[in-house]
Amino acid sequence: MSALPVFKLTSKDADRASLFIQAQQERRNAWPYTDRYAPPNADRVFEWGVIAAPASAAAAQVCIYTVPQGARAVITSVVFQTVVPAGSGMFVSGSGDVLWTLDVNTPVGVDPIQGSVVKGFFQVPFDLGTTQAPWSLSKPEVGKPQDVFRVKVESNPLVITPGAPQFYIAIINGWEWPVTE
Repeated sequence: MSALPVFKLTSKDADRASLFIQAQQERRNAWPYTDRYAPPNADRVFEWGVIAAPASAAAAQVCIYTVPQGARAVITSVVFQTVVPAGSGMFVSGSGDVLWTLDVNTPVGVDPIQGSVVKGFFQVPFDLGTTQAPWSLSKPEVGKPQDVFRVKVESNPLVITPGAPQFYIAIINGWEWPVTE
């Protein structure tokens, strides 16, 4: 059995090695693909909301998530689910009687002057995902500090009887991590 080689570092080599290790430690929070993989220091985002069917056709907020100050977030999946007991009405998914919207920085009842709708998620006429299998976003949505993601629903009260046992469920999934820039 041969002995392991012994390396002797010169002062210059030791300095270089020290700088290399220091640079690695400074980059430890850097992560190249934060929209696809959670960084090592990330926390899970799981926000959900449930509301009874509203009495008006105006948009109602079902779920809200605010990106913390000093952090970034990635929304990777959502759930938009209408719960209408069988035999309780004429609701047909895709009919336009229930419309779902996912937006950023647009409070309920306000025109989106500064905010915006997440592309492809304006007045979606059908449910997306279930509580057991959320709908994955093919391109995750990235949020900056203090961005507010909202899931809203509009429904036709002539088709869906307001109140319980008709419910809307929304879930926002993803991760957030501190920004160290």
